Amino acid sequence: MSCDQSLSMYLQLPFDQGLARERELIAELFVSPQARALQYFFFAERQTTRIPGLESNLAKPIKEVGIIGAGTMGAGIAMNFIQVGIPVVILESKQEFLERGLENIKKNYAVSVKRGRMTESQVAKAMGLLKPTLNYGVNIAICFSHGSYVIQLISVMQML
Repeated sequence: MSCDQSLSMYLQLPFDQGLARERELIAELFVSPQARALQYFFFAERQTTRIPGLESNLAKPIKEVGIIGAGTMGAGIAMNFIQVGIPVVILESKQEFLERGLENIKKNYAVSVKRGRMTESQVAKAMGLLKPTLNYGVNIAICFSHGSYVIQLISVMQML
């Protein structure tokens, strides 16, 4: 039964009978193959966060992230971490690539300001969490020493 059939039923039946018929239809839909598949997916998705034998309190907070590559994907990943207040070191092999990546990030934030999703002060705060670098040794090593995570983009590593 489709939604439009259900609505037309309301026009053809008295209100009480329409409600009763709607309850019957919903009961049928709850046990349909589509509903069962969606229910399975819902609960299976929640089970993926639970690993048998692993305590949930073992997860460590992310304090800082290092991203190798400031291209489209690297810049997008950086913005996601920045959005939740996690400082990001973004590493690039050449100054021009680094500048291009930073410009893309600034353009994306400018669009957010234009659409009213962010203020200029929020953008300034976000950009303050971003540490661009060309130094492979020191800055990424700092991320590792702080128990942070480094995201390595395969395409960047293939160029090196």
